[in-house]
Parts: sequence; C-alpha cells; structure tokens
Amino acid sequence: MRRILFAAGVLGLLLCTPALADKPGQDATGTKDKQAIVDVDKRLESAFQILKGKALKGEATSVDFEAVKSELKKRGDLVKKYEPKSPETYEKMLRTVDELKKRALKAPLKPEELDGLWCEIIDIQIDSSVAKLRDEKRLSADRKGCYAMLKVQLLARAKAAKAFDKNAEKWDQPLSAAVDELEKKAGSAMPSAVDVEALRERIIEARLAMALSRLERLA
Repeated sequence: MRRILFAAGVLGLLLCTPALADKPGQDATGTKDKQAIVDVDKRLESAFQILKGKALKGEATSVDFEAVKSELKKRGDLVKKYEPKSPETYEKMLRTVDELKKRALKAPLKPEELDGLWCEIIDIQIDSSVAKLRDEKRLSADRKGCYAMLKVQLLARAKAAKAFDKNAEKWDQPLSAAVDELEKKAGSAMPSAVDVEALRERIIEARLAMALSRLERLA
C-alpha cells in the first residue's frame, strides 16, 4: 500500500510540472551558474547513491536524506532566476524526500521507491534543459551543449525508469529524435516557443505513461 501511495504522489508531482515562463532568461549568459549547477548535480548524484545504498539495507539516517535535500535546495536557488515557476516543483521534491525519510527510518525502502526518486531528480534536470531552450542568452552561449545535455538526460531518465518499468527505454529514442529535429529546424536561431512547448508536452506525456504503468503494476 505504501508503494501505491508513493507512486500516486509521484504522479501528482508530474502533473504539477511547471509550464515554461512567458519571459524566460536573464541579461547574463549564466556561464558561472552553469558550472555551479553542474557541480551541484554531481554532488546530488553522489548524495543520492549514498542514500540508496544505505536505505536498501535499512541503515539510512536523517543525515543521509538531509544531504540530498541540501543539494536540491542549492539547485533550486541556482535555477529560480532562470525558471521563475520552478520553486513549487522543488518544494514538492523536498516533501517527497521527507516522506521517504519517514518510511526509511522504520523499515528498508524498496528499490523502486528509490529509483522513482532518482527519476524525479532527473526530471527537474530535464526541465531545466528545456527551459534553457527558451533563454536566448544562455542558449546562444552553449547551443550544441544544451541540446546534447538534454538527450543525455533523457537517456539517463529512461535507464533509471527501466528499473521498475521494462518499457521505459522505448520513450528515449523518439524523444531524442524530437530533440534532434528541434535542433535541426532551429539551426543557429532560437527554436520557436511553439516547438519547445510541443517538446515539453511530449516529455510530460512520456513521464505520465511511465507513472501510470507503475501504478498499474503496484495495484
């Protein structure tokens, strides 16, 4: 039952994925913030892997969960200037971690619970990359890198979800192809708002499909 409730909460988080801001971007190219975000993501993955290793054995402590939350907070603070609608998503993520902490302090967590959390973390990274496609200053400073990073994140998301959804990887190829198509269509120009929104909706559709599939198996 607890896994079903957790999966339902994940579905709720997906439904609250923020739409792109109408006026994204800042005056600066965000080069310094870009490296800071990369560094945070590395620490976040490290903190998560430590947490996962302990939580599966019932050895996780509040400190392990707080380490993940700390990096999530830092990431949220870095991206909110570029993604003004993101704070709500990060707050929901922090509540998800707190909910897992409550259960983990009583009994070992299931692998799919932790893999689900990692998928959510990758989702916020994907959302940042999609938002960057609508930020002219930051995109022009790292055009190739932005498209490439988005495809790397989509693949990582599919691999993470495969742990609890054998059909997850089927979403990676068409979504990566959609990113390639968007890049080709835009060329050296900014991709249109309509095209970026269409890509964002396809990504959300894939997330919902995987979440619903997971709920069906847990029912």
